Amino acid sequence: MDGIVRLTAIEDIRALKARYFRLLDDKRWDDFGALFTADAVMDLSDVLPPGTPPAMLTVDGREAIVAQNRRLLSDAVMVHNGYSHEITVHDAGTASAIWAQEDRVVFPDHVPCPFPHRSSHNFGRYHEDFVREADGWKIRRLNLVRTYSEVG
Repeated sequence: MDGIVRLTAIEDIRALKARYFRLLDDKRWDDFGALFTADAVMDLSDVLPPGTPPAMLTVDGREAIVAQNRRLLSDAVMVHNGYSHEITVHDAGTASAIWAQEDRVVFPDHVPCPFPHRSSHNFGRYHEDFVREADGWKIRRLNLVRTYSEVG
């Protein structure tokens, strides 16, 4: 693969992930959904608390991903950051990446909280697969793994 094509893909995917964090934190759900392929899969089995229904641990499809994030996080104050990206471009249309991540999620006292804790400060890694569609790179598979979490 041409070096310019590869570097352009890496920069486009890096910008896609930056939009992911910003749109999630800003709760811009329609724009957030546009970052995913129609058949995307979001695996949160390592993140959600014990007792979470299995259908919420691995979410299939863009619409379901947006609906679950909206349902769980609309009342939260959030800050998500990604660091130290390792992006591998497999060809002109597929890539994968690992991102170190940190997030802070707080449910203020006056709002409902769907979790057993009202706040968390988390560290982990996103493992993701991407595909290039007609309108740019999209997330096809996202797996978030926690390495450390402080809850309150």
